[in-house]
Amino acid sequence: MLIHGAGFIVTGGGSGLGAATVRALVEAGGRVTIADLNRQAGEEIAREFGSDACFVKADVTDGEGGRRWLPLPSKPSAACADW
Repeated sequence: MLIHGAGFIVTGGGSGLGAATVRALVEAGGRVTIADLNRQAGEEIAREFGSDACFVKADVTDGEGGRRWLPLPSKPSAACADW
């Protein structure tokens, strides 16, 4: 799979396996939007990677909420600027 330069959404990216996934993707050259309910944890992970990651507070268990953020552009910083 080509990761370098690609955009990703990681749900639950503020902690645990989600945070580890964010780190692995960014370290491989990906750009990541972190979707999580925990703003503090998500923003902390996003700050580690500067413009290669951003945070969006999102409840992925809510269908309506998910429809608002699912079609994010491949540049996470642009996606987050719209929130």
